[in-house]
Amino acid sequence: IQSLQYRIQHESNTLAEEKQLLKEIKQLEGTREKVIAHVAMQAKIQDSYGQKEVIQDHVK
Repeated sequence: IQSLQYRIQHESNTLAEEKQLLKEIKQLEGTREKVIAHVAMQAKIQDSYGQKEVIQDHVK
């Protein structure tokens, strides 16, 4: 997102290119929340695997 914003601010772009860059930025910002949620879910799953191993060790 930052590199696209830099391109808009510091490079010479046609109007069509600038609109495309803005569209890409908006799309990336929309998916940011999904990525953060996905990473949090992966961390939770990894934590669950660790707890599973501890429980299995106690059972043995």
